[in-house]
Amino acid sequence: MLAVPPSDQMKNVERRICVALGMGAKHKKKLLEELNTEVENNYRFSLQQAIVDYILKDPHERVRLKVYASPRTFPLRLVRAPVPWRDAFSNAKQCLSQHLFITNPVMQRLHNLYQDRYADVRFVSYRQMREEALPLSPSDFEQVVRRQCKCVREVLVNRVRN
Repeated sequence: MLAVPPSDQMKNVERRICVALGMGAKHKKKLLEELNTEVENNYRFSLQQAIVDYILKDPHERVRLKVYASPRTFPLRLVRAPVPWRDAFSNAKQCLSQHLFITNPVMQRLHNLYQDRYADVRFVSYRQMREEALPLSPSDFEQVVRRQCKCVREVLVNRVRN
């Protein structure tokens, strides 16, 4: 005896039938009967297949049933319809790969090298900013940032030379 399908399964199938198809009641009833038969057949087949697969997992049962090899199961392939934004996505991906350089292995190694050796270096120090007379005008702020960047540049150049 196989398990019965869930009681709300056909209700879910009926809900997914598009009302906009404009079919009459007779046609809809025929479609529902065909769908019901198809769902029941697929459900029964899936249950039977699951039971056989479960039994064949046991090596002793395989020997008893004289099943020495079973066919490999192949994954279902999904075929998708073309989408309208594919070209825009492909163009954006190509542009980013040509101009962003983040996917370039050399850039990734440089980034890792910088993170390994100079992760403690900050171009703009928050602590030094707080020591300045606040609030700063935009030109004063720019001078402070430039001064700090110049100091960090000297530190980095000295580290690379040594």
